[in-house]
Amino acid sequence: MTLILTVLSPSLVVQVSDRMVTSSGRTFHAAANKAVVFPARDGFLSFGYTGNALFGGKPTDEWIAEQLWGIPLTQDMLFELRTPSVTKPLGIPRRQNMDVGLAIRTLVAAVERESTKSLVARVPYLQIVAAGWQNRKRLARPTFYSLTKPERSAAVQVALDNQLQLRIYETPLWTPNLPQIHAELRALPVPALTPDGLIEYMSNVVRLVAGATPLVGADLTAIVMPVPWRDVVIEYHPGKIEGAIFSSPFIVGRTSLWYPAYLPTGAEITSAGTKIIMRPQSGMDNNDNLFEGQPRRRG
Repeated sequence: MTLILTVLSPSLVVQVSDRMVTSSGRTFHAAANKAVVFPARDGFLSFGYTGNALFGGKPTDEWIAEQLWGIPLTQDMLFELRTPSVTKPLGIPRRQNMDVGLAIRTLVAAVERESTKSLVARVPYLQIVAAGWQNRKRLARPTFYSLTKPERSAAVQVALDNQLQLRIYETPLWTPNLPQIHAELRALPVPALTPDGLIEYMSNVVRLVAGATPLVGADLTAIVMPVPWRDVVIEYHPGKIEGAIFSSPFIVGRTSLWYPAYLPTGAEITSAGTKIIMRPQSGMDNNDNLFEGQPRRRG
């Protein structure tokens, strides 16, 4: 399982999730993430998931990236992907250039197709969420998609929210069902509506939940997506700072795919004009209130 918190506003989207993938209460793979970053033709999305560590016979983050990529990831790619000695993301040519709508439809069809391969009783629960930006009539709108496939079912339920207002999503709903942490949640200070303030608040919520259930971890990934999305930040917030190593998520760009890699000091890549900055926990040097102002047009 996992916990994904997403805040959307007319000018900023932030997503924080526990990073470490577990299976039966144990770490599944140190390089695996619960996030996939997707610069689309008409927007920018961060995908997260909750459910089994494996889907379609491979790690779920890898499976999601493969569907967005459009072709199977070969064994030599997977070797590079899962090798700790890789110190920077590696790019390979891409065969598709999807917009946001096509990416969502592709994932829905792939989940349903994969689910029908097994007996219905064996089909696990899976929920994929996508948060970020989508251009609609040349206006960039904060966007949240939820793709839910119930256990023992092959049908995917799709929900979309792209309203121009401040809102927050919790996937799945942990906090209402953990009364032992309600007092601590209420005691958390109101967050500043800045990237740093929101990440701190959301991280505290995830770690309170992690302290109450072994199904959520304290190792976190924070993804900050302003509008326009020229500079996107992916930060790793370890549960224990000592000896922590930053493992980047899949990045499925418009022309290249970057595998997860161990990045002790971070890295930067550029895809379709968007600079993606990956780094271990640090101050973002941005105290501006990005929730102020009107949404800006792009393109």
